[in-house]
Order: sequence, then C-alpha cells, then structure tokens
Amino acid sequence: MKISLIYPARQMGWWPALGLAYVAAMLEKDGHPVQIVDRNPTLMRGDDVDSYTRRLLGEFKPDMVGITVTTPLLNDAIQALRISKKEIPRAPVVMGGPHVSVLPEDTLHRYPEIDVVVRGEGELTIPEIASGKPLPEILGISYRSNGKTLSNRARPPISNLDDLPFPARHLFDMEFYLRPDNTVIRGIEGIRATHILNSRGCFHKCAFCAGSAVFGRGVRVRSPENIVAEIQHLINDYNIEGLYFAEDVFFTTKERAEALCSAFVETGISKKIIWSGLVRANAAPPELIEMMKDAGCVHVECGFETGSPRLLKLIRKGATVKQGYETARAVHKAGLRLLASTIVGFPTETESEFDATLNFIRDVEPHFVGFNKFVPLPGSQFFNELSSEGKLITDDWEVFHVSGSVPHHEQISYSTMDGPAFFKKFSENATGFIEDLNLAGTIISALETLEEKRYGFNFSPVKLEMFTIEAPDTEKEKYEFCWEKLLTIEKYDESFQAQDVFSKANLSSKVILSLFNNFGVHLMEDFRLRSAASLLHVALKEEEHPLLLANLGVLFFRRREYRQTEEFFASSLARAEHHRKRISRNLANTFLLRGRLKKAKKAYEAIDKDFQCHDGLMGQAVCHILQGDFNHAINCWTRVSEKGNLIVAKQNIKAAQSLITGGGRVIGFKPISQQV
Repeated sequence: MKISLIYPARQMGWWPALGLAYVAAMLEKDGHPVQIVDRNPTLMRGDDVDSYTRRLLGEFKPDMVGITVTTPLLNDAIQALRISKKEIPRAPVVMGGPHVSVLPEDTLHRYPEIDVVVRGEGELTIPEIASGKPLPEILGISYRSNGKTLSNRARPPISNLDDLPFPARHLFDMEFYLRPDNTVIRGIEGIRATHILNSRGCFHKCAFCAGSAVFGRGVRVRSPENIVAEIQHLINDYNIEGLYFAEDVFFTTKERAEALCSAFVETGISKKIIWSGLVRANAAPPELIEMMKDAGCVHVECGFETGSPRLLKLIRKGATVKQGYETARAVHKAGLRLLASTIVGFPTETESEFDATLNFIRDVEPHFVGFNKFVPLPGSQFFNELSSEGKLITDDWEVFHVSGSVPHHEQISYSTMDGPAFFKKFSENATGFIEDLNLAGTIISALETLEEKRYGFNFSPVKLEMFTIEAPDTEKEKYEFCWEKLLTIEKYDESFQAQDVFSKANLSSKVILSLFNNFGVHLMEDFRLRSAASLLHVALKEEEHPLLLANLGVLFFRRREYRQTEEFFASSLARAEHHRKRISRNLANTFLLRGRLKKAKKAYEAIDKDFQCHDGLMGQAVCHILQGDFNHAINCWTRVSEKGNLIVAKQNIKAAQSLITGGGRVIGFKPISQQV
C-alpha cells in the first residue's frame, strides 16, 4: 500500500516532524512505499502550499493518507485533509497526533472527511491499518461504523523504544532543516543542527501540560547504545554539528543522565557535536550540570513557568522558586547558556503574580526567555477543568498556541486581569523587556562562542567590570572580622541577616559601606542577583559613592533594566574622581552588549580621546566582530599591539587570522543584524 503522510504548515522552520518520521520508518520496514508531504518548508519559502500538496499527492497517488496534528495546527491539517479528499477521493484518511488523541469523538463529529483517528503512538497502529487488518481488531483507534462513532481499547505504550527503527529523516528536505540560519539551539547560530528523542513520556503531572496525550504517563527510555548509534548516523549521513534533545526532560533520572553523558564522552561524541537539553528545577543537581557540559552540552532550557510560589503549587509543577534560583545558578556556574521558559496568564493569576514572574526572570539572569501566554491545551488538567466549568473562552483551535494568538483573539485572558489589560501588559513586556533580554543574550552567546577553546578569542575588555571599596586602614581588623562572618551566612534575603553582624560590631558608616558594596559584588559574582540588589541598595543609603553607583549599573544591566543602568553609570561618572576610564568603559560596553553598535563605537572613540588609551579600540574591534567583519577588527587590534604590548590584542589577532585562513566559518556564531 502506498501511503502519504502529511505534516501541516506551522510557520516555524526548526525541525522535521519526528513523529511522522518514526511512523514512516515502521511503514517502510513493512515494505510500504511512503511519501511525506511536509507543508512547512513550502510555507517558509513563500510558495503556494496547497498547490504543492496537490502536486505531490497527484504524482504519488497514495492508497491511504495520514495526517498528524497538534491543536494550533488543526486548521491547516483540515485544509490538507480536504485537499487529499478532493485529489484522491478513494484513499481513506487517518489522522493522529495530540489533538485528536485527546478529542477523537469531537474530531470525527466535526470533520466527516476523516475516516480513522489514531490515539496515542502510531508506530504500531498505522502499519496495522495499512495491512488491511479489520478496524474492530486494531487497538488505539476511533472510527465510524453504521452511523456511530466507536473507540477501541487503548493501545499500551511501546515498551522497548530500541525496537523502533531510526526515524525516516530521508523523506524530509533535510537540507532545508539543516540550513545554517535555522536556529535549533537558541543562541547557537550557523550550525547544521536537528533534534532527537532519547525518551518518551514524563513522570510529572503539570496542570497546563498535555504531553501525556500521545506518550502517556511514566517514562520509557532508549538505551545509551541506541542513542549513540543514531547520533553517529546523523553525523555520518547528515554532517550534523548540533543536537537538541526534545523530550520533556533530559534528567529522567540521575543514573540515566550519568549514563548518557558518560556514553557521549567515551564514544567521542562530546567532541564532535554540541547539544542542548531540557531540565527541571527540582532535578538538576550541580554535579550533573557539570557532567552535561563535559559531555558537550552548551545550552540548557528550564521550564520555570512562574515566579509565584502559589501558582507553582496550583499548576502542580513540583518545584519551588528557591529550586529555580539554585538551578539557574548551577547552570551559570557551569558556563552554560540558559533559556528560562515562562508562562503568564494562568487561571487565577493576579497582576502581582505576573510581576513576580518578571522579577524572577531578572533574578535568574537567563541568556534567553521563552515568554508565553497561557492557553488551556486539550488534554491538560486546566483544559478539562475550564471545559467542565463552562469557562473556555473560545474553541477556535487556531488560537491555542502558547506563543501568541491571531489578532481577533488577542484580548483573551484566563487570569484575574481582564483581556485588554492582560494583553497590554503581555505585549509591552514581550516587545520591550523580553526582546531586549534576548538580544543581549544573543550578543553575549556570540562572544562566548568565539571565546571557547576551538577559537580562542578573549573579549574581557568588553565585559562589565565591578568595583570594590576599600575600608579605612584604621578599621581593617573590624572589616576582616565581619567579612569572615558574612561568608558563613548561607542565605541572604530581604530580611537582611547581614545587619545582625554589623549591629554587634560598632562599625563606622565607611566600613558598612565597604562591606555592603564588596559583599554585593561577591554575590553578583556568585549569580545571586536578588541578594546583591538588597545589599547594594542598603549601601546606597550610607553614601552615593561613585564605585557603588557603578556596581549598581552592572547589577541593573544584568537584570536587563537598561534605563537604570545608564542612569547609574552617568551618576557614577558625575561623582568620580578616579576610575573614570573604567566606568566610561562600562557604559560603552553596555551599549555594545545591548546591540547599540553605532552608539557603542562613538563611546569607545570618546574613551580613546578623553583618556589617551586604547580601550576604545578594543571595544571598536568587538563591534566589528559582531558585524562579522574580522578584518576591520584585526586592524583595531593591530593598532593597539603596535603601540603597546597588550597580550589580549595579540591573542585576538592570532585567533582572527587563524579563523580567516581556515575559511572564516565559526560553528555556533552568526553576525548580528547590521540594523541593530
């Protein structure tokens, strides 16, 4: 039997549909000729998606059509369904995927063109349909018979995932999906990357998640040997340079994570590719984060969801805000990029809880943020509750997408805020704070990529610098005594445990200023931004010292509050008698790391002019690097090295020349837009 499998257009060109690819592989294993009609690349290229679908179906003339669908893709799936019925009317249409697995009867009722719905995994079910097995004997399907809708008994999940063949990626346009501008790992640009599944299912029962609709509860895993074999296949046949592990959580268990990471190191995969995975805030101990890095991981995604303790309990996340902070800190200390996935607009969420999520984002200092609106996905606990209570605002499935909705449904809100107020707040932050944060993350990630061992650049001159304040010589002993006491306090919070130390030591205001400022710097270096903010703001009450103001500028930059960043640096410069060059460099570096390259270049030029130094040339060189102009960067570094003996400049010249000689391609780096 010839079978066409259709993937609806989704306006996102990140990766091929592995679910269809697994089904296709099983069908090919049974000897069925298979075609995948992937509408997504055609849409991304701006071509006529429907004409493309009609042409491929007409040429292949399938005996059966299968369509996979998630809730936000249902409308396009139905369009593909109707095209297939018109072009190949004799071919039965089978529909599977998360949406129809949850709502099989509703789907069959709404769309009479569908002949069979496959619930759950399709790798065993669809080959049975293709073989001609009578429908009443096939587990896991719903269908019509004598005017009635029937649902057979559920099919048990596939117990041994190693029994499945590797997904049939050859049926997709893999050059489209592996093109260098296709960002599979956030912040890692210009590489041939794709995704892979090493497990199915999840132990957890988050109220907003519908992940169990297809894969069920519990977790089934592939063996490390099987995963390594697929990765080697991807390296050998597709020349991949990066992988994204797309299951719900990479850390199924500690033992599992250790086994995978060890396998990547032992087989040399850790040196052949870079990769990214998802972790949970309550299941990512620092030692395993370090092991992930050693095994080739460069980027971690964590579903923090919300900064509200109440909402974390409501959504049954199984994690705490404190665990979120600790996980983020472990990721930062390991030197990995961090994407914080968040959702706002949960049922009963208040405006203050929305703000708590924004503050949490600032505190954990992610490189990138997934900032999503809550939607009640079919199959989730929230969907079932809202539906049974008659509180679903719409059943237009097109708007059931976490990253946004079509214009006429923009005002939807399930929170305590009304629709217009919620959407205004969401939009302002999405196009302001979040957009700025992600741009800075892109720039920082680009520089970090170039600084890694294989390229060897050093961009320390454009890192924001923090400042210590010396205590008076006459009180050095008191300072040292209190400093040691501070180091023994494990947790800082807004209640300020540190003040107990100071109140018993009879300290002058100068010593208190020095201790608060310096320990605030210590906490920033340890990625404890919330505690650092408390200390530095208390210190500000003692004295508006220029170095303290500069440190507050660094703090606000790291929290992506740029207006305050520039105000603090400007205020610091207005008061400073010393360190003016270093503070000016912080301000220029802020412009650069925000992507304001024209403004940054002017600031760096002013540094050279005002202070008769080459710090400005070093900064200008990095501006050129971010625009992909390595030759002009070399010119800047050469001017520095000719008049002095700056090791960093010579190191960067050598790295850039080596890169140009080798063809100029940097795995994981792509210049930022010239229009930034």
